[in-house]
Amino acid sequence: MQWALKNIFDWAKFRSTKGAVKLHTVLDYDGCLPVFMQITDGKVHESQRAGSYSFSKGSVVVVDRGYVDYSWLGDLDSRGCYFVTRSKVNMKYKVIKSYQSEALIEKGILKDELIELSGAACNKYNGKPLRLVHFWDSTTG
Repeated sequence: MQWALKNIFDWAKFRSTKGAVKLHTVLDYDGCLPVFMQITDGKVHESQRAGSYSFSKGSVVVVDRGYVDYSWLGDLDSRGCYFVTRSKVNMKYKVIKSYQSEALIEKGILKDELIELSGAACNKYNGKPLRLVHFWDSTTG
């Protein structure tokens, strides 16, 4: 039996021949249970949803690079939240300090740097330093 997402969820428009849904989820770090979930169609960009979520001080927000909006990340930081994301390929920055060592490399950490964003992103993030870590998982590549 062959089926298409667009036939089951006709509201999940994406392309003329495809449907798509996105599940935005907030997990409770202590209990590993969802405390909030939102389903959108595939055309809704993650950065459009990000600002509507509220996180308490000390939260660790883990998002994919689709959520990267430097103004929003700066807001999280100013509210005492931490965030982890994959950097965008075209991210411009300068290295302030490097924490390279053989011990880190043996653990799979190829680079560990304190950076400052350049260009428009610097203004959006208020010029605060960020930590950029390049990690290699030898098991999964």
